[in-house]
Amino acid sequence: RMGVGYGVAVESRPNEPKELRQTILGEYDVNDNVTLGVQKEVAGHLDPALKGTVEPPPTDDRVYMKYRTKF
Repeated sequence: RMGVGYGVAVESRPNEPKELRQTILGEYDVNDNVTLGVQKEVAGHLDPALKGTVEPPPTDDRVYMKYRTKF
């Protein structure tokens, strides 16, 4: 089984430009106990006048493995 996801968020902090964050993720179930996943985040400012003048916000990219078991 495979799953994909997409999310969009607008973040606004006082005295800072608004940020747009887009997250794309995918997960693949290897078997009933193991899932492999990846996540890619793209972030930028909503004000086009800031392009190239302000450091882009940090992103949260991940590669992960989930393991399920009963205790």
